[in-house]
Amino acid sequence: MKHLLSILVFTLVSCTAAFAEYTFGQYNIRILTNDDTGDQMWSNRKTYVAALVREYGFDVCSMNEIKAGTQYNNLKDLLPEYSFYAHSVTSTTIEERETMNAVAWKTDKFDMLDKGVWFISCDPLNTARVISDSRQSRNTVWVKLQDKETKEIFFYFATHLDHVGWDARREGAKINIDMVRKTAGNYPSILGGDHNAGAGESRVDKPMQTYFKSAGTECPPADGKLTTHAGFVTEVAVGGTPIDYLYGHNVNIKSYTIIRDNMGNPAGIPPSDHFALMSKMELKPYISCRRQCVSSNIQEAINAAEAGDTILIAAGTINESIKVTKSLTLIGGYNDDFTEVTGRTTLDGTDKNFSHIITVDPNTYCEIQNINVCGGNATTSGDDIGGGICSKAWYLTLTNCDITNNLATDKGGGVYALYQMQATNCKFIGNRATNRGGAFCTNSSSTWRYTFNNCLFSDNRATTGGAGYITGMIRGYFKGNTFANNTARKTGGALYLGNKDKQTLSLTMLNNTFVSNSISLPTGEGQGGAKGGSVIYAELYKDAEAQTASTTLNLVANSIVGNNGSTAINVVSGYLGLYNNIIAGNKGGDVTLTGDLMASANNAYTSAASLNGITVGQTDIIGTDEASSFSDLTSTFNAVVEGDTLKPSLSDDEIPMLYIRTPSFAGKSIISVASTWTSESKLKADLNDDTAIMTQKYTDDQRGATRKAPYTIGAVEYNESLGIDDVHNAQFTI
Repeated sequence: MKHLLSILVFTLVSCTAAFAEYTFGQYNIRILTNDDTGDQMWSNRKTYVAALVREYGFDVCSMNEIKAGTQYNNLKDLLPEYSFYAHSVTSTTIEERETMNAVAWKTDKFDMLDKGVWFISCDPLNTARVISDSRQSRNTVWVKLQDKETKEIFFYFATHLDHVGWDARREGAKINIDMVRKTAGNYPSILGGDHNAGAGESRVDKPMQTYFKSAGTECPPADGKLTTHAGFVTEVAVGGTPIDYLYGHNVNIKSYTIIRDNMGNPAGIPPSDHFALMSKMELKPYISCRRQCVSSNIQEAINAAEAGDTILIAAGTINESIKVTKSLTLIGGYNDDFTEVTGRTTLDGTDKNFSHIITVDPNTYCEIQNINVCGGNATTSGDDIGGGICSKAWYLTLTNCDITNNLATDKGGGVYALYQMQATNCKFIGNRATNRGGAFCTNSSSTWRYTFNNCLFSDNRATTGGAGYITGMIRGYFKGNTFANNTARKTGGALYLGNKDKQTLSLTMLNNTFVSNSISLPTGEGQGGAKGGSVIYAELYKDAEAQTASTTLNLVANSIVGNNGSTAINVVSGYLGLYNNIIAGNKGGDVTLTGDLMASANNAYTSAASLNGITVGQTDIIGTDEASSFSDLTSTFNAVVEGDTLKPSLSDDEIPMLYIRTPSFAGKSIISVASTWTSESKLKADLNDDTAIMTQKYTDDQRGATRKAPYTIGAVEYNESLGIDDVHNAQFTI
């Protein structure tokens, strides 16, 4: 069967005899500040800044560190042949205030068709709030320009990433890539800015080059001098590193120059502490069109695509293994004329002996939507990771994907992600890894962000991390997921979290259900048994001097019930915060903490004997002993006791969860959480994955239903009208 593939491309058609070529610039002009004295004062530099822009003939130039008022007005007065669009980095509504980024263009050469701004924040179009470890708010401004003569259209962007926070810079790079794609589509686009990161840096420059070409990489300076920020000197040594960049998409880069000219200043210093950059680029003229092609395999479409394209795939089953060699978005499930998504596309390697169903090359990003992956078999020596998906991309994003029945003899039965991974509305079922991470494994030596929302992890198996194995984590966020019947032989029946050598800035688990996960290795063998962590085994970073520099795992409003073979939660290092959870009915114990307790409140536990290293608080609910608590929980949930094990039943929702039948445990109501215990500031936890701890509260439960104060302990808010008859045992097969 042939499957229609649609590649969203923009066919390049020459509209003139040759590609249009322009001279583009990037210039951090250094903000007007009273700290500068003598020749470095803005009043003594301003004419040389303007002279450089004019004499080097920039057609368009991105600029950083422009101060509203005197400095901005000086620029406009000294460069009357240029038009400017600038916007404050601190306000979404006021353009000219405090520090600004700007784009300047020759007025007689271009018409501005549109303009805009976004912020390096959790909500780029609507908030200027500081992100993550950023010292201050940052933004990116843009203009859409049209050549008055040739009618060529392109977009130009000016950005400035944070000078302190690595996580903020990494997030900034990803936000800029995402927003440029959304704003410019496949029009030629140029982005200039001070990125405060060196060339080839794995968190900024390399990810940027998954979508853009870097002028400095394409045409490196012949003299080998790479420094762009030298502090008011013109002579620099060979080597060094840039922090300012010019990037282009859908362009041909012809030249690149770092301008170290002092512009005749008798003081002999350059006009700014940053050197200006200049690059000649050819735009690729085009006629925008959507081209559909008929193909017998997806690989042909991938090979024909350009970086940044989107490939649409018809619904159905395809027995194919594919290799993604460039930055792409793959969207499956389309009807035959590609007007709407009507189902899923399944890539099935069952009995085909494919080592990987999807392989993603390094130095790319890959977004996969509405595509199921099954039957991968990574069992060949030297090629034994990522049976379903083996990704070495900087960013891997999965949405509405089922990853099922894949095998790896080393790591990542379902997915191996070397760097950042995000999954939303996905199912990971029946995957196996002999070593680490039955459903997924991340194994980076650097630090990345991992986010999982509304996913199901069921019946996955591994030696360590039955469902998931994560290392190299700067941020982790799990919300609304269900982990059921996953098994590890040694540690982490559901999850292994290992980041003991580096600080994780934020690690939050909110509104998740963990049921019937287990450790299979008997007590006393290796790390299995009593200390294995049937749900979570965590080795987190602890700073010897400062708690604020350490890693805290925050468990908030989770239902952790009926897990077996080991203490459910085992945190051997780092800090643990426990708030509003039901952690009860777990055979082998509820919590073991040899790390440090950040805080604890409003939790329900099996008994005092089920806790090690945890002191029961006044707001906690504690059962008398294991037998009586297990019996109580059969009324709290739809559950039975079989032998000495509690067997809860899950709902028949798309993501099954643990509904409450009777809102009480150990003789006390579990509708007991005051609203004050739901705010980020109170819990010191990032509850909405916006990288900041502010005043927001969590207001919904695992179903997405609104919670009402007082809140119910656990993942699902009690609702007496909510039927629980349509449930099935957690030992289910999907």
